[in-house]
Amino acid sequence: AEGTLFPWTMSDFSLMDAIESGIDKVARFLKMDRIELRRINLIGKEEFPYLIPSGTHYDSGDYDTVMTKALNTARVQTLELKDGRKINWRREVALRLINLQRPDGTWANTNARWWEKDPNLVTAYAVLSLDILHRGIQ
Repeated sequence: AEGTLFPWTMSDFSLMDAIESGIDKVARFLKMDRIELRRINLIGKEEFPYLIPSGTHYDSGDYDTVMTKALNTARVQTLELKDGRKINWRREVALRLINLQRPDGTWANTNARWWEKDPNLVTAYAVLSLDILHRGIQ
């Protein structure tokens, strides 16, 4: 029931399903888009390695990219912000990526792991990403 914190038992769902439905409930309570709530709580790839309060150590990840791919695949067009405004997430991600472009026109990361410091490789991925994002911007 909507008025209770957890209206199901553990036999009905896995722990991940319980957490996800709880996040949806928190988003409704905060009057936030459920995807935007998840996005602002992701561990940024520049924050790795990351130690969570429970003691679990995460050594790598790029959750923002995975979220972007999931939104694109699901054909989600807009996200609703806490203040009720709807935004085109593709445009916001594209602007964020464009703002990371270096003065010489390339992209590169400060982290050398996985060749992310190589401007040729990173620029190729950035341009491909912008192309995919542009196809969905209306």
